Amino acid sequence: MVHAGNAIGKGRGLRYLPVAALALAIGCDTATEPLTPRFEFTSSVVFGVRRSPPTITAGEGAIELAGLFEVPHSAFGVTGWLDVPDARRIQLRIRGTPSGGGVQFPTLHFYRSRVSRLPRGTYDVAITHVVLRGALRDSTVIWTGAVTVR
Repeated sequence: MVHAGNAIGKGRGLRYLPVAALALAIGCDTATEPLTPRFEFTSSVVFGVRRSPPTITAGEGAIELAGLFEVPHSAFGVTGWLDVPDARRIQLRIRGTPSGGGVQFPTLHFYRSRVSRLPRGTYDVAITHVVLRGALRDSTVIWTGAVTVR
């Protein structure tokens, strides 16, 4: 009788093995979650530079973007931010915000941005320039295209 009870007990425990394996797989989702892209951005005022379209370079797990951004006068600060609406779309937005004072002539800023930790594949990329003027905002999409990351 003792042996029969142990055999039944072992059989009952095996029924829960698939449920335990499934729970373990669900709990270990870090290996399958996509990485959040890393974003780096720098800008500086430049003089004597001819206007040119932005350059977009794809590399190993990264996209580098560089270009010129014109603001109405020298007292505009320039910042960049990344928007990733879905897994294969990347939008770089460069924003000029007035900070008061400054010399009243159009000023060019050179910006460089790097988006890294990207899986291989093709991405729809857009670059938008946004100039804030009080309550008004001028947005211009200056480049869109497909970029393939190796």
